[in-house]
Amino acid sequence: STHSDSYLFELLNQHSLDLLVIPGEYKELKNFKVEKLFDVEYSFAYKKEKFTIEETNLQEIFNKYPILLPPKASRLRVALEKKLTELNITSNPIMELETTGMMTTFIKEGTGIGYIPNKVAIKEGFNLINIDTELPTTTVSLIYDEDAITNSSRTFIDTIKKNKKGLKTYRLRKFKRTNGGTCINQRPIVVKGEKVKAGDVIADGPSTDKGEMA
Repeated sequence: STHSDSYLFELLNQHSLDLLVIPGEYKELKNFKVEKLFDVEYSFAYKKEKFTIEETNLQEIFNKYPILLPPKASRLRVALEKKLTELNITSNPIMELETTGMMTTFIKEGTGIGYIPNKVAIKEGFNLINIDTELPTTTVSLIYDEDAITNSSRTFIDTIKKNKKGLKTYRLRKFKRTNGGTCINQRPIVVKGEKVKAGDVIADGPSTDKGEMA
């Protein structure tokens, strides 16, 4: 979300939201239960077709290439600026972007070098810049009112507690064109709440039926 934390917490107070999964480490909040989920590592990344970067000194990189950063008011930017101040490095971004999605888009377009989660950068095929200093991470927290959540949200929370790394998402292919001009579709063959184990088939493809060749 691009909304401020105070607005999101107000929605939580009004029970317009069941829970928040939000960047930031909150030690204690009145009326809410807070649980740390995981840390997100960040790096500066770029599209290799747009830039060739061999420098490892962050100030040299900032001086030579266009930089994309999170907004000044964000926790991530505050932590980053604190680190840069410790290193006597000054930043002058050409653009400040609200979300990781926006950052990803502008990096793809070659607008500049962006500060982005490592996992997102690797997934998108961006090059990570190897610099000579360790950059701040972001903690992701789960915040909710234990006495006011719905059953579905409680199931979500229970699942996260069982696996502190969060939920595993498997994206099915829908309406993908083949070389022969036909269409590939994948259909889930498991239902919400069903227990599966490693090796179980969870979706059918264009030539399978309940996990077996059709």
